Amino acid sequence: MGVVVPFPKHRVAERFAAEDIVALGRLADRLRPAGAVGWELDPTPGQTRAFIVGAEDETLLIVDKTPGGIAVRSGFARRLIWHGDALTSYA
Repeated sequence: MGVVVPFPKHRVAERFAAEDIVALGRLADRLRPAGAVGWELDPTPGQTRAFIVGAEDETLLIVDKTPGGIAVRSGFARRLIWHGDALTSYA
């Protein structure tokens, strides 16, 4: 018989909480003067990501939820702007 080698388990992202969804709407509303028209969820399986989008279909902000918390990055430079436990404390 051979040796069984367990594969490391990848941490799976959780879904956005209901209060995070509300905070995404508030964040998009707050960015309306900068050209934001709304937000959308990333349809990629295994990702918990939302985009704050502008009128020309550009990505203004990227909001990722990981087991380590929520990260908000700029859409253009992908630079980390904020990291925390709940989006409600940012938006």
